Amino acid sequence: SPSVWALAVAHSASNFFGYFAASWLPSFFASQYGLDMRAASDAALIPYIFGSGAAAGAGAVADGMVRAGVSLTETRRRLQLVAAVGPALCCAALVAGGGSPVAGGDLPL
Repeated sequence: SPSVWALAVAHSASNFFGYFAASWLPSFFASQYGLDMRAASDAALIPYIFGSGAAAGAGAVADGMVRAGVSLTETRRRLQLVAAVGPALCCAALVAGGGSPVAGGDLPL
């Protein structure tokens, strides 16, 4: 069915980006900001740590929304919007801020 294909494509794209980012971020931080590979690797973990916390927090928010009477579909839509727009806004803030995101403390946005 089209829905299953859409899920498969979305999952594959998400995995591709996730593995690409995990392997590329340390090299990027090392070359762009002059960090040694240890510091660059540590900095590359920060988005994943915050992402894990955000996922746990989103689960709690979703439970609260459903308990408050928001439909499951509307809950999913709202949280999906936050999940899509939130990282994009954080990336835009990093670009607009300039300088080193690690040294400036902006990376965990």
